[in-house]
Amino acid sequence: WDTGVIAGSGIGGMDTIANTIVPLINEGKVRRLGSRVVEQVMGSGTSARISGLLGVGNQVTSNSSACSTGNEAIIDAMGRIRTGLAKRMIAGGSEGATPYIWGGFDAMRVLCRKFNDNPEAGSRPLSASAAGFVPGAGGAMLVLEELETALGRGARIYAEILGGYVNCGGQRMGGSMTAPNPEGVKRCIRGAVGDAGIDPAQVDAINGHLTATYADPYEVKNWAEALERTPENFPYIQSTKSLIGHCLGAAGAIECVAVVLELFKEFLHPSVNSGDVHPEIEKFAPKIPQKCLDVPEIKIIAKAGFNRWMVPPAALAIHLCIGMAYGFSVFWKPLQAVLLGADGKPLPECSAGAVTFSEKAAGTLKALAATDCNWSQFDLGWMYTFFFVLLGVSAAIWGGWLERAGPRKAGVVAALC
Repeated sequence: WDTGVIAGSGIGGMDTIANTIVPLINEGKVRRLGSRVVEQVMGSGTSARISGLLGVGNQVTSNSSACSTGNEAIIDAMGRIRTGLAKRMIAGGSEGATPYIWGGFDAMRVLCRKFNDNPEAGSRPLSASAAGFVPGAGGAMLVLEELETALGRGARIYAEILGGYVNCGGQRMGGSMTAPNPEGVKRCIRGAVGDAGIDPAQVDAINGHLTATYADPYEVKNWAEALERTPENFPYIQSTKSLIGHCLGAAGAIECVAVVLELFKEFLHPSVNSGDVHPEIEKFAPKIPQKCLDVPEIKIIAKAGFNRWMVPPAALAIHLCIGMAYGFSVFWKPLQAVLLGADGKPLPECSAGAVTFSEKAAGTLKALAATDCNWSQFDLGWMYTFFFVLLGVSAAIWGGWLERAGPRKAGVVAALC
């Protein structure tokens, strides 16, 4: 009754759905699905399975927060033990290996295609030649336990979780479904440091989210600002994804296991394929391990898990503004003739003579009928507006394809469209 499970997944059993459920249901062979098919695809299937194997009686739930799923599960489990609601929690995440998950990311043009002939070189976090992430799969679970109980049963203790923090950048301050909110990221880092009760200077190393997309340099800069560390005194920073790819909902849990083993065995694994460090973070290059390091002095490692999509949104907003501004400039004169008389004064139908909205609308229509202006210009203005808005949407999509070139280049190309 004192042990629980929080086991998450980013997307779930897509293979079972695609290869078994959909075909059999479409063929009308529902009975052939079997009685356990729901367990195989439900979001809480992993935690339910573990619970069934071990007979645990505390909280048994599953979470799903995309790439942050594993980290979030561990933080939630830590909180349950802290508050005395459990003595022991099994926490982590898993993700299956399936093209039905990866295909969506490939359609977004965020997977690495550049190194298909040399797959070992494909995953390149922190690199100037990073070309998108390499998808991975797997799972990891950690046993979290209050100290007294663990000591009482003679458990091998690998590490201690000092603290954690979860937040959301939200649709504000530059953040959206397509862009990380730097302020949100920094608040999350500071929150975790504060919850751990340590000084930012005590962080010896960072196991970053670092996926080999354009966002890697921004993540490093956010860490530097949040911890108030310069390139000279910056902690080591590494990416486990350089070794195993991006395991999506399982990434945080698997990488937490890597961090625990590093602390326990006093080493840091390298960030492979990062020899050509991205020019925007070149000053941090000495802090990126290129080979395995023996570091007995390291005591605290910060583990990050961030969610973000990777299509630059700026092009769309820029073109919407350009389109509306240009179109408005074209049809401003005929519009002015509609709203104002020849002498520049408001038409009576559109001012004091109209009291309600409907009367104002009727007055405006009367003014339109009475106005002598070049309506081809008015139509031309709307045409330009529509044209530029459509062009903006197209450019934003194309700019997304150029994500691997970085947001600046993608934005320039999109603007030139």
